[in-house]
Amino acid sequence: FYDNFFEPRGYGVIEVDMAGTARSTGCADEGAASDIGSIKAVVDWLNGRTTAQDIHGKAATAYWANGTVGIIGKSYDGTLAEGVAATGVEGLATIVPISAISSWYDYDRSQGIPFSYNYPTGLSETVEYARTQQVDCSAVNAEMSRDDADETGKYTAFWSARDYRKEPPPSGSKVTASVFLVHGLQDTNVKTVNFGRWLALMRKNHVVTKVWLSRLGHTDPFDYRRAKWVDTLHRWFDNQLMGIDNGILDEPRVDAEISPGQWVTSNTWPAGTGKETFTFHGDGSLTRGEAEQGTANFVNDPNQSEGAAISKGANSHRLLYVTGSLKHDLRISGEPDVDLSITTKASPGQVGIALVDYGTQIRVPDDGAGNETLQTQSCWGKSVSYDDACYYDSVEARVSTPLAVLARGWARLAGGGATSTITVHLAFNDVVVPAGDQLGIAIFGASPDWLVTLDTGADKYDVDLGTSSLRLPVVGAASFAANAGDLRQVPAFIPAGVLPPHADPAGRLPE
Repeated sequence: FYDNFFEPRGYGVIEVDMAGTARSTGCADEGAASDIGSIKAVVDWLNGRTTAQDIHGKAATAYWANGTVGIIGKSYDGTLAEGVAATGVEGLATIVPISAISSWYDYDRSQGIPFSYNYPTGLSETVEYARTQQVDCSAVNAEMSRDDADETGKYTAFWSARDYRKEPPPSGSKVTASVFLVHGLQDTNVKTVNFGRWLALMRKNHVVTKVWLSRLGHTDPFDYRRAKWVDTLHRWFDNQLMGIDNGILDEPRVDAEISPGQWVTSNTWPAGTGKETFTFHGDGSLTRGEAEQGTANFVNDPNQSEGAAISKGANSHRLLYVTGSLKHDLRISGEPDVDLSITTKASPGQVGIALVDYGTQIRVPDDGAGNETLQTQSCWGKSVSYDDACYYDSVEARVSTPLAVLARGWARLAGGGATSTITVHLAFNDVVVPAGDQLGIAIFGASPDWLVTLDTGADKYDVDLGTSSLRLPVVGAASFAANAGDLRQVPAFIPAGVLPPHADPAGRLPE
């Protein structure tokens, strides 16, 4: 709707073909110099710092532009916005990244484990498929496959070139454009680490920010909060690009949907001021008490699904620890961490962790989008003969589920009999766990429905309970009834549709 709505209101709207796509030449390189440079060039052109030609080869100048630029987009397009902002290019006044990637390392892998192999090359070949300008990109793609460090999972120079958060300059600390950040708290495509750490960096560097966090997945706010979104975005651009003092910077800077339909506002995020420590115990309890000395173990099952790992019942292929029932609603806001001391002879080893809310509730489905398209339409902007400004309405979906996975994390281990003392970072979230529910932590090995399997055998993993714990970013204090370790609320099986199907990790594609 951008051109239909904003052009009649005094804006010029440009839709850019990134290098290697559509009508552009060049090659895509998964967020590195070619991708970012091809968008930065447009900002430079709008400010008279570079030249351009029209389709007939004649010089084209942006005589109509005042040089003040904003960039907006969802997924890959929002990622380009963050990458260009990280160059510190003059004239870029604001960006609106929606479901954007701030570090391609954190998009392609989790703490040393790839979600799929050769993804940078596969993605680039995919986005290059529809181009009209034929360019041989085989050498670029082969170079990415050679340098992506899939075999080790390490953060190398390859990933540094695709990291818009890295400090010192020339990346994340050079951002001067304001940021209106939008992300779904249940986005399992561009996972929430990408917004959580980007936002922390922006706040650290005193960048002007505004934030919308929904309960949905990889979804544009035009498809769940349309009227408010269009109005807010319009006011944001009027303020940041036109210099109109409309009061938007005096309003709360953060809108967060902490349960279906329940939005709260604040000026900071996360809402929590610290983390509460929970310890694991041999009876299956997860408590705030002192750590229990001893060791617990599980045997890796390379084919075990996440659903099996978090289900009720005897299961030697995971460890499961649950709290008592909550006495009051509990808000979790921020990034949970699990500190682990874990040993395995597997080489390499791997660990997966899921933080689970056990209790039947009405929730937004965790199925990738979380919205439902209706048969009605609404119009936003000016329609012309070749471009209708009317769009199908869309609303947030609601389902009743017996549980919800609140946060996930995975990490590569040293293996070979060595003990790994690590912190597994789980996904950023902001969610209310209702009174009566239990919180659980499942610890297991391979996660074939999410990422590649490093340990293909039935290897034993030992967890030192005395030096392992969950650190949970809660708002207020967690209060539980005294039934920690009671599995009666844990479902015996996970019904189809409760957890998203992720049998083909290579199928991920930012839109």
